[in-house]
Amino acid sequence: MTNAEVPVTMWCWPGPRAAAGVQEAPSGDQVLALFIDPVSLVLSIPPFPDGRLVMARLLRELARAASQMALELDLPADRRPGGAHRAAESGSGTD
Repeated sequence: MTNAEVPVTMWCWPGPRAAAGVQEAPSGDQVLALFIDPVSLVLSIPPFPDGRLVMARLLRELARAASQMALELDLPADRRPGGAHRAAESGSGTD
């Protein structure tokens, strides 16, 4: 992180119309758009030489984490593992 970057932490839950998808930005680049309902978050490719690789890595991590959490949420309450999602303890989520 450089001095010009401001860390952002956001806690929210999805509303009934929440959705996610890939969209095209005005620049022509693809972005990941998350509509949390009513808040929107758009993740774009970082503007540095290996930004595409950084974005690809993050998208893979998001896919794995989201898939795992969805599997756990789909389980009956008596079969759910405890404490799988520890956002409050992990800080920003970056390693």
